[in-house]
Amino acid sequence: FMTSGRCILCVVERQGAIASLRQLVGSTNPKEAAFGTIRRDYATDTRQNCVHASDSPASAQREIGFFFKPPALARITRRLKGIYRLPFVKR
Repeated sequence: FMTSGRCILCVVERQGAIASLRQLVGSTNPKEAAFGTIRRDYATDTRQNCVHASDSPASAQREIGFFFKPPALARITRRLKGIYRLPFVKR
């Protein structure tokens, strides 16, 4: 499904980021997702649920690596002047 159209990639970092983002995203099954979540509002079914959010720090690190290589992430984080820190990005 990710290749069926444009894809916007976001790397979110903050205390409790995974839990907060997964709450915003909603249940994998859009019919079970809470009203106001991304999946409840925009997903069509469990396969085409329109958004992905990592379920753990290890998954996040692995999945971020699919799209961004460490030098690119380091350049991005340097531009943010240290506001955000990715612990697994070598600076």
